[in-house]
Amino acid sequence: MDKIFRNNDHCYFANDIDDVVEKCEKLLKEDKEELYLKASNAAKYVEEKHTQYHRMKFDLDTVKRYINNDRKLDVNFPFFLPEVNLTEELKFAIRKR
Repeated sequence: MDKIFRNNDHCYFANDIDDVVEKCEKLLKEDKEELYLKASNAAKYVEEKHTQYHRMKFDLDTVKRYINNDRKLDVNFPFFLPEVNLTEELKFAIRKR
C-alpha cells in the first residue's frame, strides 16, 4: 500500500485498532475545512489513478506489450507513486516461470 498511496496524504495507515482510534481522535481535532480539502484531493487522486478502468487498462496494455514484444514480459507500473523504484519493485510485482 505504501507504494501506491501516501500515508497521511491519500489515506491513513494503522497497525491495530488502538492506532485507528488514536488517528480518528486526532483527526477529529483538526480543522474541518482542511480535512475536507485533504479528502477531496485524495478522492481526486484515486479517481485519476486507481479505478477499475485503470486496472483493466494496465492488464490490457501489459498483454499487448507482451504479444508485441515476442512474448517477453515488459511491465509498466503506472499505479506506483513517482518516488517508487520500479526496477526494485519488479521482482515483487511479477512472477517469472
